Amino acid sequence: MSSIVVVGAGFAGMSAAARLAKLGHDVAIYDAAPHTGGQMRGIEVDGTVWQPSSMAVTLPGVFRDLFRKSGRPMKAVIDLLPAPTRRHVFLTAFSRTELDMPFGTRSEQHDAIAATFGTDRWSEWVDSQVDTWDVVRRHVFDRVTTDSNIEDVLHHLNNKHTAFTAARRALKNKDLTAIATDRWRFIDESQKSLPALWNIWHYVERNFGLWRFDNDMAGLADALTTRLSERKVDMHLNTHVVGITMKFGRVVGIETANGPVEADIVVWASGHRLPGTPGPNFANPRTLTGIELDGQSLPSSLMVHGRACLKVWESGPNRWVVSSLHDADPIPTLKRLGITPEAIRTQVEFSRPEYTLEFAETSGSGLNLELKSNRLKSNPITNKVPRPAVSPSPGLFVVGGAAVPDSSLELTGMGTAAVAEAIGPANRSAHLTGVEDEND
Repeated sequence: MSSIVVVGAGFAGMSAAARLAKLGHDVAIYDAAPHTGGQMRGIEVDGTVWQPSSMAVTLPGVFRDLFRKSGRPMKAVIDLLPAPTRRHVFLTAFSRTELDMPFGTRSEQHDAIAATFGTDRWSEWVDSQVDTWDVVRRHVFDRVTTDSNIEDVLHHLNNKHTAFTAARRALKNKDLTAIATDRWRFIDESQKSLPALWNIWHYVERNFGLWRFDNDMAGLADALTTRLSERKVDMHLNTHVVGITMKFGRVVGIETANGPVEADIVVWASGHRLPGTPGPNFANPRTLTGIELDGQSLPSSLMVHGRACLKVWESGPNRWVVSSLHDADPIPTLKRLGITPEAIRTQVEFSRPEYTLEFAETSGSGLNLELKSNRLKSNPITNKVPRPAVSPSPGLFVVGGAAVPDSSLELTGMGTAAVAEAIGPANRSAHLTGVEDEND
């Protein structure tokens, strides 16, 4: 049995802890918050809770596997329900076009695209993503990755173009290109950093559908909290982690505000980015606008394309959250969609937490893990690929938002599954020092 410390009680930490505890390890979670769930619980502003990201997920098998590998099957704990379509609105100075995009079905997507644009280049382009999805899933998403993994994948895929350029060349239609790439502008506003492999998510959503949990994200947080109790995971809430302890080049525990905690393995699942860890670094915290409407409504999922690009998602009864590029005021664009000022009962602004945690200069703190271990280098090419699970130093695994800023739940879930596979059951000693790079 290994002593494993998990830092973070959001989805990343809870899913990692549940899997590892079921494998027979002695697992403890540390989090500064007073409750489990992290951002699944939303962000409270003036007494109202707002969801900082969409409540829809894809890849339902990721969540079913999590519950099956940690205890009772998911259907005995929480339901997954099909999510509504996503509305795309294309605005110009003189026109407005709408498309309600279905998911989980090729034929319905084809019909919707053809009805709106008269022809369908979209379906064939999405079909072409299947081989890329298979390679990335097997060699990146389902593994604790090293730089050599990523370089091999990029070489195999010949991924020379950005996601934007690849979509524009294939689709040859500005509105279809906007559907494909405007979502990435909220991660990379320059459209110059994301490789074309990011477009696999259009195949994933069409093939596996979009889903919502019964009672939404709070329901998922409650179900995982119960699972941790069943697995007898030790919970240390209201506990600030201020550093990582290293000895002889290996992580051997954490430093908390209350003192040191020894561990055979540390799983860093906090949303805070560890200094020196590799991976995408282009997601910037942005201001979000929460609105509560009286007598009017918006779709549960909405993308507005045009000069003012908006991403909108439902956040509870009569409430929506709006994200705009460059933190522009979204209200004028919402007015063009028919939302009158009188209908806006509440309007608030809030931000997601910052992603990078700078440790204080304390003895034993892993302040620059990149210098401690060269297994995962800060490579400008490989860092464009989302790695849901990395091991930057022996004894340390990183998952969730610390591995991929603004990571989705399904990507995080694949990362925690990969970590559990790498560590293995309690009677297996392999991989306790982290994942070896094939070039070592």
